Amino acid sequence: MRQLVACSVIIVFAIGCGGKKKDVGGAVSGTIKYKGQPVNGASLMVYSAKGDKSVPFPVSQEGEYHITDMPDGDYKLVVQPAPVMKEMSTKGMDPAKEAEAKARLAQLKTTPTIKFPDKYKKFETTDLKVTITKQQQTIDFDLKD
Repeated sequence: MRQLVACSVIIVFAIGCGGKKKDVGGAVSGTIKYKGQPVNGASLMVYSAKGDKSVPFPVSQEGEYHITDMPDGDYKLVVQPAPVMKEMSTKGMDPAKEAEAKARLAQLKTTPTIKFPDKYKKFETTDLKVTITKQQQTIDFDLKD
């Protein structure tokens, strides 16, 4: 009986202490403005020091961005006009899922309200930099001419 209890305790302990989640890095959020106005209708590209590109992070209508799940390190940021989104096919999709998908797509369709300097649109000319750590950070960027 003692062996059964001991084995049960070991099994429960092993299950409860299962593998740790992979630690993928920190997160940075903030706003991007030019001449006091939010930069919107854009995507934020995050490049490693080598120039490797990540997926784009959308910039909201209020100029807010959120970079998540990036490994620790130094990065250059490029602000590019958001890609033109094509309408997606919803044929055969559950009506509730269709409505949810259309709502998310509508959020991504932000029309730019201001122009900002071209130097921020290229890896070679941007001066926007961020160091991502395991800590949550808030960093606001004010683009300059």
